[in-house]
Amino acid sequence: MVKNNFQRKFGLQQTFFELLYKAEEAKKELSIKETSSIEIDFDELSISLDIDISRKEFESIVRPKFEESFHLVEKLISENHLKFSDIERIILVGGTTYIPYIRQQLQERTQINIETNLDPTTAVMIGAAYYAGSKPSELIEEEIAQEPKAEENNIEVEIVYEPHSKDSEELIVALLGESFDGYYRITRADGGFDTGLLKANKKIAEFVPLLEKATNQFTLFLFDNQQKQIFSNPNIQITNGLYSIQGQPIPNDICLELDEETGKSHMEVIFKKNDILPLKKTIYKTCSKNILRNSDQKLIINVVEGNAGSMVGSNLSIGYIEICGTDFDQDLLKGMDIELNFKVSESRDLSIDVYIGALDLEINEVFNPHQRKISVEKLLSEIKNALDTILEEIRREEQEENYEYLAKLKRSQESLTILYNEALENKDDAVTDKKYQIDELKKIYIQEFDDLVRHKHVLLELEEYNSIKDTFSFYLEKGTPRQKEEYEKIIKNEKEFLQSNNKYLIRKRKKNWTIFWRISMSTRMKATSIISTVCDLKIQALSKIVRSTAN
Repeated sequence: MVKNNFQRKFGLQQTFFELLYKAEEAKKELSIKETSSIEIDFDELSISLDIDISRKEFESIVRPKFEESFHLVEKLISENHLKFSDIERIILVGGTTYIPYIRQQLQERTQINIETNLDPTTAVMIGAAYYAGSKPSELIEEEIAQEPKAEENNIEVEIVYEPHSKDSEELIVALLGESFDGYYRITRADGGFDTGLLKANKKIAEFVPLLEKATNQFTLFLFDNQQKQIFSNPNIQITNGLYSIQGQPIPNDICLELDEETGKSHMEVIFKKNDILPLKKTIYKTCSKNILRNSDQKLIINVVEGNAGSMVGSNLSIGYIEICGTDFDQDLLKGMDIELNFKVSESRDLSIDVYIGALDLEINEVFNPHQRKISVEKLLSEIKNALDTILEEIRREEQEENYEYLAKLKRSQESLTILYNEALENKDDAVTDKKYQIDELKKIYIQEFDDLVRHKHVLLELEEYNSIKDTFSFYLEKGTPRQKEEYEKIIKNEKEFLQSNNKYLIRKRKKNWTIFWRISMSTRMKATSIISTVCDLKIQALSKIVRSTAN
C-alpha cells in the first residue's frame, strides 16, 4: 500500500511538471498561432489526452490579470498627475508581453507607441548593466576614505606596479632604503589575499592575485625587528579587465557575418565585449562570390551583436545592408577588395561605410539601436540554416542511440519548423509587428540549440587542432628554419584562442596548419627540383666527358 501511494504521488508530481512544461510551450505557440494542441501521454496513470486551445480561450484566461495590472498603471499615472498622452512610448518588459492580446490592449487603451525593438526578457538586465557601467563605485571611494593614512616616518619607500591589468595576477615591487631591517606584509582589502609576515630586504617583489573585472585594493605594511608597524600604504589599486569609468563598455561582441565555403556563415569580431565607447575600426575583405550588374544577386553586409562563438541567427542584427546587382555599373567579381569602416558612438549609433574601389562605389548608412530593420528573407535563411544544422546533428546522433539528446534536438527542430512556416505566412506583412515577434523567437530557439551543441563542437575542434599540431611537432626537429618560423607563428597566442570557447576561431587557426603543410611541401619540391637539376647537369657533364674520351 505504501509503495502504491508513493508511486501515485510521484506519478502525480511528474504529471504536474509535464503539464506545466506543455502549458508554457502552448502559451508561446499561441503568441504566433491562433490554435495550439497539448498532447498528454502518461502510462503510469493511464492518462492519454489531446487538448486543443484557441487564442481566444487563452485571452479569456489572462484577461482578469491584465485588467488588474492595467488598473494599477492607471492609478500610478493619476497619482503622478500625468496623462497617457504625456508618455512618448511604452517599453515592454517580461516574457508575458510577447502575448499579442497584451500588446493590443495596451495600444488601444493608451494610444501610446509600443516599443517592440527591445527583447522583453533582457530589457531590465541590460538597462541596469548600462547604468551600472556608467557609474564609478561609491563604495570603493568610501572604503578608501576610511582606510588609515600612511604613517609619518623617515623610511623611503618607492612602490612600483601596473594599475591596469588583464592578467589574473600582477607584480608589486617596493624599493626600500638601504638602512631598513624588518618585515613586510601585503593584504587585499576584501580579505582574499594576505602574504603574512615576511622578512624584508631592500627590495620586495610579490605577485598578487586579482579579482576579475574589479578594482583590487592592496595595502603594504612595514614592521621593525620587534614586529611593530612603522609604515603602511593602503592606496595600491590594480584594476583587472577592460572596464574603465572613462566610458561605457559594450555588453556583447559586435561582429561581422562572413560566408564559409560550406555555404554557411560565422561571425568575425569587430569590437570585443567590454570595449569602451566610442569605437572605430576599418576592415578589408574580399567578395566571396560573383555578382553580375543589373542582376537580382545581392552583396549583404550584416553586423550583429552577441556572442562571437555562437550561431549567427541567435544574435541581434544591428546593421543590415543589401547591395543589389542593379546598383553596379559593372560586374563585382569574386576576390575584389571591399573596404568597411565601422563606428559606434557613445549613444550606440552604428555607422557603416562601404567602399568598393574596383567599382568606385561608396555606401554610407547609420543605424539607431531603437529603430530595427528586419529582412524576412534573411530571417528565413537563418532559420533554414539552423534547421539544416539540426538535421545533420540528428543523423549523427541516431547512430549513437543517445535518445535523451535526440529528444532535445527534435524539440528544437519542431519549434523552428513551426516558426519557419509562420515566417512564410507573414512574409509580405508590412503592417503589424509580427516579424519582430518571429525574430525574437528565432533568436531564442537558435540560442537554445546552440547552447545544446556548442560545447561538444568546440571539443571536437580542439581535438582535431591538437592532433594536427602533434603530427607537425613530431617532424619539426628535422624542419628547415623557415618551417620552424611558420610553426611559431601558428602557435603564437595559442592559449587565448584555445580557451575562447569559439569553434570558428579554433577552426580558422586549424586552417593555418594546411598553409604550413603547403609551405613544407613547396620547400621539399623546390629542394627535389634543385637536386634533380644538379643530377641532370652532372649526367650531361659525364656524357660530354665520355664522348670526348671516345673521340
